[in-house]
Amino acid sequence: MINFANNKNPNNDQKKQLFNIEKVKDLLKAVFNKSGYYTGSFHESVTLVDLIDITDTVLFQEGKDSLHLIIDKNTNNSLDITIDKVE
Repeated sequence: MINFANNKNPNNDQKKQLFNIEKVKDLLKAVFNKSGYYTGSFHESVTLVDLIDITDTVLFQEGKDSLHLIIDKNTNNSLDITIDKVE
């Protein structure tokens, strides 16, 4: 006989999960995302052409419906872009 911690069967306690499955899926998508455009990615000193490329890649090539960006203008007129949310 096998004794488990707290006298519980290993597969019967589904209320208490060690990790969130959806967060793990999102992390794996980010790791294997070849475009480099994922939630939390930072793109430094880019141009307007790069901004259009990010938009085209995420919304049309990857088929996403929403893209939230944080855009900061640098003193040399380049842009720093942080992808805040992709849905």
